[in-house]
Amino acid sequence: MFAKIWAWIVAAFWAIVSFLGIAGWFGGLPGGAQLPNPIRTYTSTAELSAAVGYTVTPPGNIAVIQIYPDPVQYTSIGNMAQLTYPDGTVFRMKPGAAQDISGDYTEYPAEQTSNSVPPVTLKGDGTSVFLALWRVNSYNYSLYVPNGEAESFFITAAQTGILR
Repeated sequence: MFAKIWAWIVAAFWAIVSFLGIAGWFGGLPGGAQLPNPIRTYTSTAELSAAVGYTVTPPGNIAVIQIYPDPVQYTSIGNMAQLTYPDGTVFRMKPGAAQDISGDYTEYPAEQTSNSVPPVTLKGDGTSVFLALWRVNSYNYSLYVPNGEAESFFITAAQTGILR
């Protein structure tokens, strides 16, 4: 029993050390192993779609798209697609069970769910909305806009170009 607990403690220690990027302080991971980087980068939405196994379709009304037609980064983490724009706007899409895929753990003072189709969970400061989450046909979506937008912007985003 002690051996199993010790093995778990050692594994947890190395996972934390690796995550923090301080493995070099301890001579690296056991046996010189390194954890692989789960983030993959692509050059287009088409290439990203092929990698994640479904068509990645960002909302057509993201204002920044009108200024910058292409995101700065097309990335995936497992089967989650992410488009990151020059102003910091982040769109994420992932199939599977309902969940918050935003990666944003901010405690927003205002949170509500719209009566729209699809229902959109809106998080913000009471004046602007910064994060929206919604789900359509087994796909989860999140849209983060760093400078905030009106509720209607996010509801329109959920309704445009995404319904499958």
